[in-house]
Amino acid sequence: MRRWAVCTLWGLVFASVFYSWAILYGWLPWLALVAVRGLPWGFFFVPSYIVEKRRVRLAGRALAAGVGYALVSWILLLGMTGADWETPAAVLAPWPWTLSLLPWIGLVGMSLILGTLSGCCLLGGKKGGGAAGVLLCVLAGSSYLVHARVPERLPGIPVALLQTGWTQEVKWDQDNVMQARERLFELTEEAAEGGARLVVWPETAWPVQGMRRRLTDTRKIGKLARKLKVEILASSIEDSENGWYNSVSQVLPTGKFGEEYQKRRLAPFAEYIPLPRSTQNTLREMKPFSSISPYLPGERDVVFQGEGYSYAVLICYESMTPWPAARVGPVDFLVVVTNDAPFQVEWAKEVHFRSAILRAIERGVPVLQAANTGVTGVIGSTGKVFARTDPGYSGPAVKRTASHGTPAVVR
Repeated sequence: MRRWAVCTLWGLVFASVFYSWAILYGWLPWLALVAVRGLPWGFFFVPSYIVEKRRVRLAGRALAAGVGYALVSWILLLGMTGADWETPAAVLAPWPWTLSLLPWIGLVGMSLILGTLSGCCLLGGKKGGGAAGVLLCVLAGSSYLVHARVPERLPGIPVALLQTGWTQEVKWDQDNVMQARERLFELTEEAAEGGARLVVWPETAWPVQGMRRRLTDTRKIGKLARKLKVEILASSIEDSENGWYNSVSQVLPTGKFGEEYQKRRLAPFAEYIPLPRSTQNTLREMKPFSSISPYLPGERDVVFQGEGYSYAVLICYESMTPWPAARVGPVDFLVVVTNDAPFQVEWAKEVHFRSAILRAIERGVPVLQAANTGVTGVIGSTGKVFARTDPGYSGPAVKRTASHGTPAVVR
């Protein structure tokens, strides 16, 4: 019981600090998020407790520590608020060559390996620690050799990623609608002049709900795409009778609107309340639940087809677990669009970008992330970051253009 209490307390304290930005949505949603992300850490001690009762040797106890890490990672990934941020593999994202095994064993498998090595070092004293150090060196060397033999790929077309840099207050200020539209058009024109063939807007960049049903909006955006001869990924909030859709629309160089992807994996306590819809509607009539947006999940995956290339889109929270990226079929690259302005700490934006690195390694395809105030960047197919912004960047115009393997930075 004491071990369970210690592990659980650690998880709750860690989650309360890590998800401090969620207070923006209210105290109750934050406390619920802390509970569902912190309580799973209570399972960490279970494998070690079982093997100690059987008096197994060091190797067994070290393996039990690894199984504990893997068990917690599995629960955190599959849970209602699943995310890869707390898994040990996420810590290694800045050094992608250490994650060469990730496509085959996944985040849970990486947690098992790292947890076992940690158990050897902590439990084995000098002798066990030395053996773990040798094993760690062997694994690191093997990973580096495997990583070096994998060819690096970037999108074969010039892509521009726009970073608008608006705070939440400015982003949804109705007095800023005209300026926001003009700024998006200016940045798109600047990107086209720089040679981009695909221009990506960050999440919900269009400042008015219902872009696709407003003929004046679709005409203006279509006219812009036709004039510049570029493909635009235009992001917006689309409304319906029952709620909203977090949407990304393909605008072809001909000016016509093509495929639309509606976000399927919604963020609990931010975009919906994980309760039956009738209960959600009742709770939204009172604080603090009134601040939670009434989004609806999309019903299908979409592979966008460009002129000689294909890609899939992940919207914000969808890049934080392996499943949405793994669910789509073969594509040339992935695009992540996100807002990140609700994050009140810069390191939350940083770890969100690390999720995109993990998705690139898992799928073996480049990943391009366009953020409003978070990290905008170009990631190669092996997880190498070719160009990016800092987490706290809030400038008005940042483009990242990846063309034929040579990224160019334009400010």
